[in-house]
Amino acid sequence: MRFVYFLIVLPCVALVAWLLCGVSTSEEGIAFAQWPQDCIKPQIVLIVFLALGYILGKLNAWLNYLPLRHNLKQQMKTNKALNIEQEKLNHTVSDLKLNIAGLQEKVAANPEITVVTEHKTVASFFKKLKENLRLNRSKKGI
Repeated sequence: MRFVYFLIVLPCVALVAWLLCGVSTSEEGIAFAQWPQDCIKPQIVLIVFLALGYILGKLNAWLNYLPLRHNLKQQMKTNKALNIEQEKLNHTVSDLKLNIAGLQEKVAANPEITVVTEHKTVASFFKKLKENLRLNRSKKGI
């Protein structure tokens, strides 16, 4: 970035210095010794330099924000991909919720289907373990 900045600014500074070295003022306007015309009005010179400064400032700001704009484009692409992935996951979750609701309706409609919960499995495990321990003690004669 500094290279581009100096590539633009240094020639402009050299041009202004070259023009200011040969300036002579008169009642008609500003006369440059190296300039092909005789006289230039000071208002025109002021407007040209203001316009040149504005354009160079905008160019400098645009060049300085190039990395930021590149990062923003990359983030937008990443966000778009993540949004697509999130939509897929939301669709999967909604399908699973529908499946759960359907299974609950089937269980409510048919009471013969037993629902195994974690509590029942853990309780039955300990119950079987207790029975096995009693059987083992009785076989040993304790």
